[in-house]
Amino acid sequence: MNKTEQTSIIHAAPQKGGRPTEPAARPHTKQPPWNEWLRLARQGDEDAKLRFCAQAEPFIKTLCRIPYFTARMSREEARSIATLTLVEFLMTYPSPPEDKEIPALLKGVARNALLNRVKRIRSRNRFEQRMTTLREADDADTEEDAIENIPAPGKDEPENRALQNELRGLTAAALRQLLPGEQAVIRAFFFQEKTAAAIAKELRCSRQYAEKVRDTALRKLRRLLEGCHIFNDGAFSC
Repeated sequence: MNKTEQTSIIHAAPQKGGRPTEPAARPHTKQPPWNEWLRLARQGDEDAKLRFCAQAEPFIKTLCRIPYFTARMSREEARSIATLTLVEFLMTYPSPPEDKEIPALLKGVARNALLNRVKRIRSRNRFEQRMTTLREADDADTEEDAIENIPAPGKDEPENRALQNELRGLTAAALRQLLPGEQAVIRAFFFQEKTAAAIAKELRCSRQYAEKVRDTALRKLRRLLEGCHIFNDGAFSC
């Protein structure tokens, strides 16, 4: 009897119950219940929200280590953006797909958020260069003291209209440098004149979080606009 025949006989040898042994089956990896966590989280289940985020943590961490992103922002900033995107997906994404498709969708959504942030960084750098040019031109003005003594034009005069147009343009450009969520909160507070409670209800977050986002966005706007002569008189403040 050769070795192959011996091996076949050993594998077919009956156990105590009279049945031959069979190779052990590979354990089946259970698909995480993404949609169930989504449903529960949107009903206020904090445990479901934590489970969802914990399951997504590995590929969020991997995204934030990609050199293309870390060369343009800190790893902490990248992680903050990806995490915020994950929470927004968790609470507001309409009609999520089947459980097995959600990991790939989450990766794509977070990746797009980071790519958009890179675009905004580049746009902000160009904006800051323009602000530097404006500041240098303002510093070079040798007639500044004399100009301060000239009475301010009326609201309907061409000078004042030009100033207001420039102000709106600079403010809109600075606003576009903020994160989408920050832009939405600023518009809701100051353009739509909504209350913190109303904004929190729309965004499905606490009133304190909505106010925190507002304050953070205002600080960013101040940093972006502080080099512009229009705001040097203190008209803009956080």
